[in-house]
Amino acid sequence: MNSLKNTVLLILIFIFSAAYLFVSLKIPVDGDGALHAGTIEVIKEKGRLISFHPLTLTEGSSKLPIFYPKLFYTTMTAISLLIGTTTYNAVVPIFGVLIGLFVFLIARFLFKNFYSSILSSLIAFSSYGLITNSVDMFRMETMVILLVLASIYCLLRYTETKSKIWFSLSIIFFAACLGTKQQAYIYAPIFPLLIFNRLESSFIKKLIMTVLFFLFCFILVAPIVLEEFLSTGTFFYPGVPLIGRIEKIIADLFNVNLYSVGAGWVKYGVGSERIANLKEQFSQPYNHLLFLNPFYTETKDSLLASSFYIPLFLFGCLLLLKKYYSLVIFIIFQQVLLFIQPLERYFLLNQIFAALIIGGCLVFFEKKTHRNYLIKILFIMVIVVFSVISSVSVLSESLKIPDYSQDKYVPGRIKAEEDAGQWLANNTELDSVIVTPRTHVFSYYSRRQALWINQLGGEEIYEAFLDNDVDSIHKISRQYSHSYLVIPQYWIIDGQAEGKWISYLEKQTVSSIGERKEYFQKVYSNKLVDVYKTL
Repeated sequence: MNSLKNTVLLILIFIFSAAYLFVSLKIPVDGDGALHAGTIEVIKEKGRLISFHPLTLTEGSSKLPIFYPKLFYTTMTAISLLIGTTTYNAVVPIFGVLIGLFVFLIARFLFKNFYSSILSSLIAFSSYGLITNSVDMFRMETMVILLVLASIYCLLRYTETKSKIWFSLSIIFFAACLGTKQQAYIYAPIFPLLIFNRLESSFIKKLIMTVLFFLFCFILVAPIVLEEFLSTGTFFYPGVPLIGRIEKIIADLFNVNLYSVGAGWVKYGVGSERIANLKEQFSQPYNHLLFLNPFYTETKDSLLASSFYIPLFLFGCLLLLKKYYSLVIFIIFQQVLLFIQPLERYFLLNQIFAALIIGGCLVFFEKKTHRNYLIKILFIMVIVVFSVISSVSVLSESLKIPDYSQDKYVPGRIKAEEDAGQWLANNTELDSVIVTPRTHVFSYYSRRQALWINQLGGEEIYEAFLDNDVDSIHKISRQYSHSYLVIPQYWIIDGQAEGKWISYLEKQTVSSIGERKEYFQKVYSNKLVDVYKTL
């Protein structure tokens, strides 16, 4: 019987491993993944860790600081030395599969039921958040979730065995989680919840173990976060309310340069109309709950997405009655935080815990009566059907990424960006600077430094484009000895560009650039991307 169960688990892991890798390998390096991949390539070339994204300029010759702890970069650099650029398509999907495996282990520990564990893992594997974070882009969020789940599992084992080894492993994994990205801080409350809910001991002992857990975590991660602070002046991220003011005081005290994301980002990013609309959108209860639903798809009004919340609520209440407090309390806490920072990839753990809640409730249908047996079979069938529909739907959407830009169908979009980047790599000077709405993909494929017009590039360059001020655009571009304007056609709009998150360019501005031949000379075009040399 155990061999059959193991076979079922292995088949599940194999299916989703194959699906994740197949889709991820179909998506060239893109978006933020290109920022990280380009940084790792330069770290490999230099043979040492760096404190700035080497290919992304902000203003003048200033490079964009790496505001994150650097464990992700060191880990990926080491892997990349072994398997090359395959790292950017294969490693994060494997992390996603390992997340599904840890969901199985945690569910098996909590519910002592193989089928509940398999269902929890299946729901997690097919969830919108896990798939998109694992296959769409080379990002660090999946590594954060993997490490926090590994830490949770080890801590659960400690509460059962009282073994110092499990406690130490839990500390090591969460310290690594903290060293990967700052979002790990929002997951910290789960650990005291687990200790106080699961550890059979006195209140004082629980309190002591909680203090020791965090004390040793921060001791272990101290070298990583201190390096981050010394290089950027921040332990978190620039602009975090209240914390940013405290960090400025500390930075001034130790004479550390506190880097900022710049006035352009504050004015046109954080303060933009797009951000205001995003916060308004996710203040609405239905949209807010989308982050909690593993079966959420891009089709927000689908029965699949909407029908999930009633059983989730009922099963959550059932788990409370069964004294599984930590899962439910933590997921409520995370949903409250979501109002403050509505970014779905930061709240992937919500969908993972929702998968545990739904899958775990199978144990309540385990009585040997004929009626409950039929209910259990029906429950399993519904979950399997939902999981298949969800995974197929989300993976299908992911396959379209190379031909989409900001929800617009643009056949060959990434291929056109890659071709333009390759042309720049082969036909421009090594010290050339690309001026473009969003730098990451072009700088990665060209291995040239790039000035991001939007927000990060500073208030001056962005307003020059918004105001159709070609003289100012030329003046700023001329600051660099060799500069090129790279203009994607699919980011040109005939209307109001201000308030957009991505740097949409006004059609009038682009036309004026083409007309001012004394300023700019078109040197390359592949129908989707135009390249102008600054004269």
